Amino acid sequence: MRSVFFFKRHLSIVATTLAFSAHAALADPQHGIAMYGDPMLPPDFVSLPYANPDAPTGGRIVTGEVGSFDSLNPHIAKGSVPWQLRFLAYESLMGRNWDEPFTLYALLAESIEVGENREWVEFVIREEARFSDGSPVTVEDVMWSYETLGTVGHPRYHGAWNKIASMEQTGPRSIRFT
Repeated sequence: MRSVFFFKRHLSIVATTLAFSAHAALADPQHGIAMYGDPMLPPDFVSLPYANPDAPTGGRIVTGEVGSFDSLNPHIAKGSVPWQLRFLAYESLMGRNWDEPFTLYALLAESIEVGENREWVEFVIREEARFSDGSPVTVEDVMWSYETLGTVGHPRYHGAWNKIASMEQTGPRSIRFT
């Protein structure tokens, strides 16, 4: 079953991406964007500098939670959700490198392109982006998620959603926010 909401920082990433594009308009699709200067990592980077690409996979993680929770959906206004869930169970179009303030790299997205006057941002979704059931993440999924979060999700998403004039599919794996 597809997750109703599958992005970590959903609408805030699009809003932040538009703000970060202040450095310069990108003429071509890029692997990342930075508010100041260029992204530190090259387009073909395999992992973040502080991550071990050869680390063992699998296993389990145990974390502490003060109090209790009554939902596993971090995108709703009502209820209490384990705070780590948002960061461990969902992916976004762009992700941060904690070694670079104000820089975002393509995560579910393969690339990002920003209009000359920052009037739009376009993402190409990675062909290998998949849900936990193995089905591909599509442009329709991204559009549905942004609209759902922006209209009926937690109020923290409404402001960013209201700044988006339109979103349109511009190719089989690309989406443009204006």
